[in-house]
Amino acid sequence: MIEPPVITGDYIDLDLNAVFTLMGKPLVSPARPPPFSLPQTSGSGDSMVVLGISEHLLNSVLAMAQQFGSFNFHVFRQTSASIGHLTTSRLGSFIPAIAHQFPRPEPVGLKVTVSKAPIVTFFEGRAVLSLHPSVEVVAALSSWTSASQSLFTLDVDVALVLHFAVTEVKLQASVSLQGGLRFVLVSSRVGSVKVSRVACLIASAFEEALVARLNAVLSVGINLPCLNNIKYAHPHAEVHKGYAAVSCGLDYEQ
Repeated sequence: MIEPPVITGDYIDLDLNAVFTLMGKPLVSPARPPPFSLPQTSGSGDSMVVLGISEHLLNSVLAMAQQFGSFNFHVFRQTSASIGHLTTSRLGSFIPAIAHQFPRPEPVGLKVTVSKAPIVTFFEGRAVLSLHPSVEVVAALSSWTSASQSLFTLDVDVALVLHFAVTEVKLQASVSLQGGLRFVLVSSRVGSVKVSRVACLIASAFEEALVARLNAVLSVGINLPCLNNIKYAHPHAEVHKGYAAVSCGLDYEQ
């Protein structure tokens, strides 16, 4: 606890400092957390506990996950049916340099890298996760090896809706896409690229793999503060402007 608890006839207010660990080692956020206090009107009136989750807390966790490369992934035909139909021949139909470089059709893969920390913003009733990955489109040369040849790289602006769930003493989340994607050409080794045509070819495979990857990372969740032999009962997460609130009862186990 940062400060002694505030105790009134109606409630006990605890100001907690969260320290996260990875493999037993503490993870320290480089940014000082801004002041955050939970409005007294938050949560259900009959809840025993209301726990406030600030934007800074979630953004710090996501930033540390990004630094460890947790959001990076590859997409190729062995792992995604949606990318299996894409070959250098299809790309070469509107990018002449690819047709010239690969006279025989080769499978195409995607290398997705998230080099900037995701940002979560809480609005009233919804939480939005903003992500800016880069997608390197490569000719996989019949197998996924280091010899795969880079064709071009795109930056993507992605907005996703965060859905929260609380299980026992852990906050978990999943995502769904909000609106379309915006692709921007960053670099090319095959000359001029028609971004709109490329986006139509890779969007489905990219969206499917991105949502699956994010859901896998977010499903690990973060542990919420709790005492031994106590679990949250009937937890309910609500999103408000600037914060989220977890309301619940408590189950005692001997």
